[in-house]
Amino acid sequence: MGGIALIIFLCSLAIAILCLVVLVLAGKRIYSTLRYAYKDAQPWMELVAENGRRNQEAMKAMEERAQNITRIGQDMQDSMDDIRDSWDEIRTHPLIRTARFFGRLRRPQKAR
Repeated sequence: MGGIALIIFLCSLAIAILCLVVLVLAGKRIYSTLRYAYKDAQPWMELVAENGRRNQEAMKAMEERAQNITRIGQDMQDSMDDIRDSWDEIRTHPLIRTARFFGRLRRPQKAR
């Protein structure tokens, strides 16, 4: 009975060593597969990084353009405010008010 137990123990030990070897070989294959996948992905990662940089530059240019448009709009608004102020000053000037007053008093001439 002891001999059979020893044979079973040695067989299970041999199977365990074989499983360990298979596990190491599978790990090596997984490592090499991941290494090749990483090497294959390098150009794609560089392309994505380059596209990201170009998109960042485009976003920065668009932001500058939007700021320029906003600045121009603000300048136009300021000019319109200046025009309104000038128009109000002209309208309320005493000479213009007097001319308007006398223009209302003047009677229309009859057509001949």
